[in-house]
Amino acid sequence: MIYSRAFTVPANSEQTYELALKGDLVDMVRIRFPPGPAGLLKVSVFYGNEQIWPAEAGTFFAGDNEVIQWSEYWELPEHPTTLRIKATNEDDTYPHSFYLVINTKYSDELAEERLAKRLAKLINPVYSLFRALSGRRR
Repeated sequence: MIYSRAFTVPANSEQTYELALKGDLVDMVRIRFPPGPAGLLKVSVFYGNEQIWPAEAGTFFAGDNEVIQWSEYWELPEHPTTLRIKATNEDDTYPHSFYLVINTKYSDELAEERLAKRLAKLINPVYSLFRALSGRRR
């Protein structure tokens, strides 16, 4: 499931937002900072009181016309799991926005992906051999 949210933080304020996720794990996270905040908009994501992204407590994501994206493997501890997104806008004049996209998967989807990757790994040598043999005939 893909979750996509836009958040706007008023000037000189700190906001906390909640996002309830379904699935068994998070496998991708993307945060987009459009042009404008000049690093003054800071974002971190929590599960309860534990900061999960960025991984180091007390740190945050910031940017200006920037996308921060990574592959993840974070198992959801409950169903649904509610995340808290903490955003601080240190700009004393303008509100700023950021966009958060999180992809979750269920365990059975992962099993299907693993099977497909294993099959591809097994088939690839046979395919390579076939290509090599068919190339020699010409």
